[in-house]
Amino acid sequence: MEAIKPFAYKSRGFKTHELFSEIKQQTHSFVFKNSTNRKYIVRVEKYDYELYILKFYPSAYEESPNKFNIIVNDNEARRIIFTCIEIMLEFYKKNNLASFAFLGVPTLQEKGKKRKKPPINTKRLRVYTYFARYYFSPEIFQHIKHKEAPFYLICNKECCKNHERLAEKIIDMLFNHYGDYN
Repeated sequence: MEAIKPFAYKSRGFKTHELFSEIKQQTHSFVFKNSTNRKYIVRVEKYDYELYILKFYPSAYEESPNKFNIIVNDNEARRIIFTCIEIMLEFYKKNNLASFAFLGVPTLQEKGKKRKKPPINTKRLRVYTYFARYYFSPEIFQHIKHKEAPFYLICNKECCKNHERLAEKIIDMLFNHYGDYN
């Protein structure tokens, strides 16, 4: 893969809050602008088990319930995704036990199709999986693509040594928190 330069991003700080009695969450916020000057918001949610879930969206859609489903067609997806990966790698440099997960939520077009169940192998999931396999070494991370939901887990093998059945626990947590991923 050719070298991709990330967009310059900056931190907007973080907040800590309690989701459920057993799950604490910290949300870190970042912002960057692409070459067309469109502003993006990146949220990195930290959960138990050193799990970080990254989400991003154009800031113009911040109030939209579909902000994660929208594709804006700026023709800069690779560079935007690489910027998000750089942010993930920054967390890994600070915490070498970090694991990561992402949801490949359906696009508005995929979401709008009549189906019995929401799509699993979404366009986003396929793209994110490609990048994850390239930038997160299988020697350090176990890569798990879920069969029943558009979840992808990049599970830190070192952290797995400290937590029995870690990947299974994280997948359960994802289902409990993001079961309605549509």
